[in-house]
Amino acid sequence: MNSRKKVNDGMIDNNDVATKIKKYIESEGITQTHLAKISNIKLKSLNDILNGRVKITVEALQTISKALKVPVVFFLTDKPEFNGNTPEKGEN
Repeated sequence: MNSRKKVNDGMIDNNDVATKIKKYIESEGITQTHLAKISNIKLKSLNDILNGRVKITVEALQTISKALKVPVVFFLTDKPEFNGNTPEKGEN
């Protein structure tokens, strides 16, 4: 039986992170174009990250989190305290 499960061994599922970022920016009314501008990431690179064509690096995740003023952990966990539409703003 080879069932696919969420990885809980310290590895982050890139698609989960990308999906959380996309859902967050949509809920905040932020376009990918605007996120690219405020994060200083090229739009094509950001689009590739958010659509799972490339893996997000720690550096890119930190840059995106900082631009959105959202703790990095918001995009890395399923814990309820970080799952609201408006995470408690804090340091990355």
